[in-house]
Amino acid sequence: MTTTVDVFTPGLVFSPAFLTISVGSIVRFNITGVAHDVTFRAVTGAPASIPITSNQIVSRTFNTKGIFPYDCRTHPGMSASVTVQ
Repeated sequence: MTTTVDVFTPGLVFSPAFLTISVGSIVRFNITGVAHDVTFRAVTGAPASIPITSNQIVSRTFNTKGIFPYDCRTHPGMSASVTVQ
């Protein structure tokens, strides 16, 4: 079953940091306040990264099973992941 899930950026964290979703689901990255990017690591099937932005909601659809870690390159240590089942 596909769903839409929100990830927020309260400060220097992604919340929630770990998501588990079904193939075809959408993750909406709610980037507010401080500017962030969402850079997916080089994993086959990962969606396109999101360039640095602020006060935007950017969606990505996950069409491949796997674990997709991502980081904000602007803020070291700001990391999270999406698991697609």
